[in-house]
Amino acid sequence: MAASGAAVLLTGLVVCYAAGWAGETVRPYVIVAMFVPLAVLSAALGFRAGRRGTGPSRRREESDPLTGLADRAVIAGRLAELGAQPLDGDRHAAVLVIDVDHLGDVNDRYGAPAGDAVLTAVAAAVRSVLRAGDTAGRIGGDEFAVILRDLPGPTAAARVAERLVDTLRTPVIAGEHVVEAGASVGVAVRDEATPGGERLLRHAGAALDAAKRAGRGRHEIYRAGRDVRARDAELRRAIDDGGLVVLFQPVVGLATGGVVAVEALVRWLHPRLGLLVPDEFLDLAEETGAIVPLGEWVLQEACREAARWRATVPGVEHVRLSVNLSPEQVVAPGMVETVRAVLEETGLPADRLVLELAEGTLRDPGPDLEARLASLRELGAGIAVDDVGLSSLGPLRRLPVDHLKIDGSLVAGVAGDPVARTVVEEVVRLGAALGATVVAEGVETAEQARVLAALGCGSGQGFHFCEPLHGRTVAQVLRRTHQGTRIDE
Repeated sequence: MAASGAAVLLTGLVVCYAAGWAGETVRPYVIVAMFVPLAVLSAALGFRAGRRGTGPSRRREESDPLTGLADRAVIAGRLAELGAQPLDGDRHAAVLVIDVDHLGDVNDRYGAPAGDAVLTAVAAAVRSVLRAGDTAGRIGGDEFAVILRDLPGPTAAARVAERLVDTLRTPVIAGEHVVEAGASVGVAVRDEATPGGERLLRHAGAALDAAKRAGRGRHEIYRAGRDVRARDAELRRAIDDGGLVVLFQPVVGLATGGVVAVEALVRWLHPRLGLLVPDEFLDLAEETGAIVPLGEWVLQEACREAARWRATVPGVEHVRLSVNLSPEQVVAPGMVETVRAVLEETGLPADRLVLELAEGTLRDPGPDLEARLASLRELGAGIAVDDVGLSSLGPLRRLPVDHLKIDGSLVAGVAGDPVARTVVEEVVRLGAALGATVVAEGVETAEQARVLAALGCGSGQGFHFCEPLHGRTVAQVLRRTHQGTRIDE
């Protein structure tokens, strides 16, 4: 394999450093002297021969073709297995996330083969600290994860991280080049607050971010309070710098199959974790107050996109845009003025905008809620209530609402559960009494759509009809449905 010399060098280093488990001390320059000749020879041969496999059956099982380690899917499976096991007060587990520092600079300066050499050397270093039951994998272009099990105490994971950081400071020999890269490591120890799964990986990633902010080439341990502050800053940067994206899910007329509305749904394009859905960051935004600027950004972006459809796609004048309002936005000073300004700036007619409130907002509405909703309706905007169920029926009678959205859990059971069907019928009747349209959320099957239509529900949304789409794809869907094509065909 290319850069096997680097792997030999780093393997030797870490094997000797790993003696630290037994408390031994090793002099790094002695180890370098032992392994540099082998590294130079092996790296030279590796660059000429190209990358070779080291066991085809093992490679196929572990998936990553460059390093021979597990890929992200395997790591996710191991984390799920870890999370399913009970906590043990005497033995501990932890996750390390390792990021190769300045790998992009290495690729730019020396070329991709040198970058591969660094990654291969890091993989060798990571592999050398594994014990029976541990798992290591490559989870991104320059990121690795290690799951450590059966540790004698929480500090054992930090010692492993420290050894890795120290070892990876050693330059990598890549052909004719001596490459300095280094690595940063984040550590998350499994405990009652973080029992396992992807959340443990995210916490290790948050600790990694802290290590990189502190100057790289070091390790950090996850601490909840610091993580909240760091993730809040990260989310606010995403709001300001284009790290968020708005997708749109069509709402379909159950009788016609045409698009009658679209709902704006925010996603976070996280630089390390990938595309995050709202459940993975809205709690943070609500806790820190970032939900207000986030919500304003979504409102503006969604209205701008909807106005673009109206200008470029014929026959979409009737299509409404639904945007969610958090409880914090509803009570924020100047909220009505913010909505008015966005409508004026984007040119979207107010009567095409629907503002959705979570059903929980009705449980503790506060003294000004009714007045604020009335002010929004005076602008021309419609008001919808999300996740409507049996407990919502009483409060809804007192508020000015235009649209009711049936809770997805009721929709899931409407075809076979008499209780769910009865509640859906009650919501439909209440909608008729209030003069409000009724939308079913989470429609997954044709049978659910058929039953809902038979019960008098006017429209629905869900994966049976369409998944959330980018704005340009929504425009294509709108063109097709304007020509008479049902969205569920």
